[in-house]
Amino acid sequence: MFKKILVPLDGSQLAERALMPALALAKAHDGEVLIIRTPVYGNEYVTAAAGLSFTTEKEHSLKRNTCNNYLRAVRQTHVDYDTPIRYKMVEGDPASVIVDQVHEEEIDLIVMTTHGRTGFTRWMFGSVTERVLRAAPCPILALRDEITPTKILVPLDGSHLAEQSIVPALAVARCFESDVTLLRVQVPFLDLDPEQQDEVLEEKHEWMFTTTEAMHRAAISYVEEVQQKYTTPDLPLRYAVTSNLAADGILTFAEKYEFNLIVMTTHGFTGLGRWDYGSTTSKVMREAHQAMLIIPAPRELLN
Repeated sequence: MFKKILVPLDGSQLAERALMPALALAKAHDGEVLIIRTPVYGNEYVTAAAGLSFTTEKEHSLKRNTCNNYLRAVRQTHVDYDTPIRYKMVEGDPASVIVDQVHEEEIDLIVMTTHGRTGFTRWMFGSVTERVLRAAPCPILALRDEITPTKILVPLDGSHLAEQSIVPALAVARCFESDVTLLRVQVPFLDLDPEQQDEVLEEKHEWMFTTTEAMHRAAISYVEEVQQKYTTPDLPLRYAVTSNLAADGILTFAEKYEFNLIVMTTHGFTGLGRWDYGSTTSKVMREAHQAMLIIPAPRELLN
């Protein structure tokens, strides 16, 4: 699944912490890792009145050489890991460079390390990573520190779209020998918006429930079915159902049971038993203490 993995670097030790997990995933899938870095230049155009000089081509060349030397050294440091590593110095806007390389190199996964410990707000919004999340067509594994993802949580809402996160989660789990739990957060009937409540009542002839208790039973039945579909002898899956607002339920459950990776799809739709998956994922990303694997939804499921 993860044959070609991209690790964007910026010269910091924090960014380099993504390398070992990326190499492990590539090795597990007989793949390769591509490391890239974009040289950062100073202000190229300044006024003479400011008493400063223009950035020269010589200085640009020096920056490019420094960038290439850094990437070469990083590759050499990890050459004994027995996984192919390539490197590229690519000029341009960092977010655009990352997304362009995903398309050009047919990347299967981006692995990045996040900033901060109390949520994704500082790292994600208004940053390079937010722009990559919005534009990249492949999954993004956003890691915290150097913690190995040993306990993986996969929230589901009953939709096929949300289930797109299961297979990538299992691929990561097999690589790191992680435990996987499928979580269904059932929003109580009274907490549904009026349109969703009407939909429940209109479809009661098919679903046979209008109460929170019956909805909870239906949620259990659903997640049991998914668990049976994906569990294997080498990777038995756990499941759980909790009642709460969607994002709050995920965050509370993940914190209470000490999960260190949450796997979610980026977009979705509302409707019977469904979350507005875009806003739910967004809130979880902003507030989670855990690493996250973000899966872009296939276009055919968004139409």
